[in-house]
Amino acid sequence: MARLLLNPRNPPFGEDNILLHGLARRHFARGVRAPLSVKTVIRGEGRWKTTEGEFLVDSSNLLVVNQDQEYSLTIDAAEPVETFRERTHPGNTPVRRRLLAIHAAGPNPEPLWLDAQMFAIAGEMRQLVADERSKTAGIRAVKASTRDELFRRASRAKAWLDTHFEEEAGIEQAARDACLSPFHLHRVFTRAFGVTPHRYVVEKRLARAAHLLSATRMPVAEVCAAVGFQSPGSFSTLFRTRFGVTPARARN
Repeated sequence: MARLLLNPRNPPFGEDNILLHGLARRHFARGVRAPLSVKTVIRGEGRWKTTEGEFLVDSSNLLVVNQDQEYSLTIDAAEPVETFRERTHPGNTPVRRRLLAIHAAGPNPEPLWLDAQMFAIAGEMRQLVADERSKTAGIRAVKASTRDELFRRASRAKAWLDTHFEEEAGIEQAARDACLSPFHLHRVFTRAFGVTPHRYVVEKRLARAAHLLSATRMPVAEVCAAVGFQSPGSFSTLFRTRFGVTPARARN
């Protein structure tokens, strides 16, 4: 029977499930290979890189790394970044909530409760796979293999936008990274994720702006520029439409 190990000194990757928690301002790892795993950040942000692209992970998302997929991790921040990783079971947003609950339970959680959390994560992993298959099926292509490839490319573009959403030419570069024309990316991305690439970028910028306004004392004008908006007036209008308050009022 597989064990569940919490922060083992020398992780015995293989049959066991392993929860790893770390806290650091700087951490660099290269050429790492491990079983199927979930990477999530409780505070701060980290950058993982695989053969599929570069991924920015913060408190709003998580990253699934497939078994034997080589990856690197870079953490370089002014404030400590806290990571929490669950090896062998990937997942979506419910997985993150369960990981946070496990983290909050401390170093000695009740074994039966912890086992129930792991079982639930496994079920949510199956749902994640089913959701991706549904998104893939929505892409218009005759062959299933073509739909799979287009979804993979759209996902690669989405990952690029997740990491570089503040860049002015982000969508064009995302299309190049996915080996698609901007027009084709727009069509495939919208079918796969239910939102245009442009709208996706705007939402990412607004979410990041809301985080900076609540977590830092950066002036509103600096927040506007940091997330990629060129016009403070446009930023304020979009922010108020999205959150119901102006950026300045959001801080208060």
